[in-house]
Amino acid sequence: NLAGALDSQGKYAEAEVLQRQCLETCKTKLGETHPNTLSTINNLAGALDSQGKWTEAEMLFRQCLEARKTSLGETHPDTLITINYLSLVLYNQDKCAEAEKLLRECVEKTEKVLGKDHPDTLNAKKGLEILQEELNSVRMFG
Repeated sequence: NLAGALDSQGKYAEAEVLQRQCLETCKTKLGETHPNTLSTINNLAGALDSQGKWTEAEMLFRQCLEARKTSLGETHPDTLITINYLSLVLYNQDKCAEAEKLLRECVEKTEKVLGKDHPDTLNAKKGLEILQEELNSVRMFG
């Protein structure tokens, strides 16, 4: 979609505008908890995250996460991706303890659902490693 293309080009503000328009249409036509609506919420939160609008991004990722847990289940790949993204937004806001907890949960569940070598699992593991290195360096030099 166009918003995704803009996002991949680093045109986050333009992507945000389109994602907001898309979200309103999805909510009206499909409902608040339709998978496409939830994907749009997730994408909008990502565009906000990329612009450093972390408070709103966190709120949207949390909203999406709760809806995905309810409609898709705790271990659905889309739910796990949202956990991963939420943890990154928390990390960006220096909410490292919660970010680490969520990433650990994400790695554990993703390994069980998708396997140890799946790209989503490897991505979550890498994020956890980076976070732990950062936390260790803060503890060491903090």
